[in-house]
Amino acid sequence: MKELVGPAISLFTGLASNSSYAAAAFVDTGFCIGEWSGQEIRDGDDTFEQHGCSNIPVKETEDFMLVSFGISTALLTAVCPTTYPPAHDPAIASMCVAYGDCAGGPTVAIALSGPLLACTLGAMGAPTAGLAAAVGKAVEAGLQQVALGISVDNDLT
Repeated sequence: MKELVGPAISLFTGLASNSSYAAAAFVDTGFCIGEWSGQEIRDGDDTFEQHGCSNIPVKETEDFMLVSFGISTALLTAVCPTTYPPAHDPAIASMCVAYGDCAGGPTVAIALSGPLLACTLGAMGAPTAGLAAAVGKAVEAGLQQVALGISVDNDLT
């Protein structure tokens, strides 16, 4: 399967001319879905850390449903060519969404990596051009993650 999908994505993103760069696009790319306790999320494995899930300030005693992914910015070149031009130094763009529904009401939180936020705002075009430029500069300066959430039952710390 990898032999079929890899070349197709490389061709789609225009990376086929540089095979070492195309191979780097698949390093650390991943997807995660499931239910974990707040303790497991905060003290979890490298995937939680890499996807930004451990940056969401969840209560350790509650359970949360997580959906997360991490993708190389090399694969975002087709969508965000100005943010990630071909042959840039790849980074991981990630997102993690946590949802909990305890007795008091729902809790929803999201963590976005700086690279994904810069790409998303850049892809929106003119309405977010100033914000996209500011976030792009913040990412260059070292912005790693942005997390926000809302909890009716105070399940975020």
